[in-house]
Amino acid sequence: MVAAKGDDDVWCAAVAAVDGAVELRVSPPARRDRDRVTTLGFVPVIDAWSRPATTASDEECARLLAEALGAAAPLRHVLTHPGVPGTVVTPPDAEHAEHVAGAVRALALHGRGRVYVGGGRPEQLYGTVCIDDGDLLVEREVAGETEVAGDIWREPFTLDGAAAAARTFVERTRAERPGFDAEPLFIGFIDP
Repeated sequence: MVAAKGDDDVWCAAVAAVDGAVELRVSPPARRDRDRVTTLGFVPVIDAWSRPATTASDEECARLLAEALGAAAPLRHVLTHPGVPGTVVTPPDAEHAEHVAGAVRALALHGRGRVYVGGGRPEQLYGTVCIDDGDLLVEREVAGETEVAGDIWREPFTLDGAAAAARTFVERTRAERPGFDAEPLFIGFIDP
């Protein structure tokens, strides 16, 4: 992620799914800039505006991000999510359930942080898993629900608990989103 020098609220980034699909993201535009950003194919998602980078070259992606951002100030590097920590590596062609399980297992092994799971085009947040008071706390977004707190539960902070959290997370998400396994899957690991 890069941000305008002196204004971290104006930023852009490229985000890769586990299958290699890429989305371009920009900070929510000011009301006066929304038409420009919409014309470029960006749509609002949680905390950003997003657009698939389906066939664009690196140069075209950079041009789209710069045009959508509209930042006159120079950009500076702010953040790079390094991926899942440790030695838990899930092959890119693995099923979505394996990717979710690998990320939650890595969280349990790492002992701190937060895993977020999203998917679709554009990406929607499916939920998060973090360590809270000695447990794994799972907070899953419920498709179509905007007024409800979501689907929240705890599992033991163990490798077996991590496996149970991932399995239940995937089962419930598949039940709500029949296209889950065919959509791009985005997994992020945030280590505070």
